[in-house]
Amino acid sequence: MASDKPGLGTSIVEALACQFDALVGTSDAEPSTIMSVRRPPVAGTEAPVKGS
Repeated sequence: MASDKPGLGTSIVEALACQFDALVGTSDAEPSTIMSVRRPPVAGTEAPVKGS
């Protein structure tokens, strides 16, 4: 029986992402879930551009 309620792992990832101002994407991958976490770079921490 499938549930629309997120599982414990999904809830943990969403809570951690919230702490870092990140965005969480989820996709159904029956019987599990695929998750992606994206966070914009912090000012001053961008990698240097090669050739500069």
